[in-house]
Amino acid sequence: MQFECYDVLEIQGKRYVITEKITYWESNEGISSSESNPYRRNKKSEYWHEYGMISLETKERWWLTITDDTEQATLSQSSELLDPPAGYHLCEQGLQEVTSVNGKSDAARGDKADYRAYEFVGYEKTLVFFREDWHGGNYMYAEGERIPLSQIRRCKDTAALKVGKKERNKYRLEVGAYSFVIVAFIVVCLGAWLTDGKILSWRGFREVIHFPYTMEEHIGEVSFYKKGEVKGSTKVFSTERDPVSVALDLIDAIDGKIDREIENITFGKEQIVLWTRYEICMIYQQEGTTYVEFSKPSEVNREMLSKIEAVSVTSDWLQRYAKIVRTNNKNGRNELFNINLNR
Repeated sequence: MQFECYDVLEIQGKRYVITEKITYWESNEGISSSESNPYRRNKKSEYWHEYGMISLETKERWWLTITDDTEQATLSQSSELLDPPAGYHLCEQGLQEVTSVNGKSDAARGDKADYRAYEFVGYEKTLVFFREDWHGGNYMYAEGERIPLSQIRRCKDTAALKVGKKERNKYRLEVGAYSFVIVAFIVVCLGAWLTDGKILSWRGFREVIHFPYTMEEHIGEVSFYKKGEVKGSTKVFSTERDPVSVALDLIDAIDGKIDREIENITFGKEQIVLWTRYEICMIYQQEGTTYVEFSKPSEVNREMLSKIEAVSVTSDWLQRYAKIVRTNNKNGRNELFNINLNR
């Protein structure tokens, strides 16, 4: 008698769904061909099956063990006892090895365990106690009873099929999620290697997929910038900070990755323009307020273009600072003030 994962069984009037199936064989490791084991579990066949089940009534976990050479099976649960109760005697002993596993299980093919089974033959039922010493350090204890195979029935009604399908889909979802995590981990590791670690950060990942963090995004996230009017394709922000401090802040925000820069940092007449592949930023001051204008390179309007053309370049100080930032130099600000400003 054999069953498969997600079959629903009725045992002694109660229903269980199978969530794992483990097949064992009796290993003769360490036993010479001339020796015999009078306590081996399966006398006629090398294999037996163990089914992990969930009670549909209590949601508790149960085990059903069926061998091919008897008319009985064993129904058991994990036990907190470490030794068999008084009156039990040894009935089975040997070395079991896992040959196959189906469903969600902690067991794997090739796992081995020394097992001992004890039983107490009562007037109405035979009680059993199991101890398994798994090679690797784990121990398992269980207790239950022998039951006739005639008390086990596979259910095929609509309700049973629905339960089996639900458990099967649940397992597939867990396997799919686990597989996704493994694949994602491999992709991230490969990406980190190919991108020199850039993909490990959110900004680095965005840069890899050509959707980098922008200066305009940064300004929108910082409280000391106020959003002003929109002039066509140009967005305007204002702040009480001086233009040079704003420029330094924006260069830091995008890790120094500007393509081009022009500047007039003469005190009181500051005009700074920063270019990247995705945006143009112009910073200037009027009546004590610093304004920051943004536009896409392909959409810059005539008014902004005129302002850019009117900038009288006095230095490349910010360009040199951006280069320092791109090298991940943590002392960039200190080195910055060692540069001759020519002011």
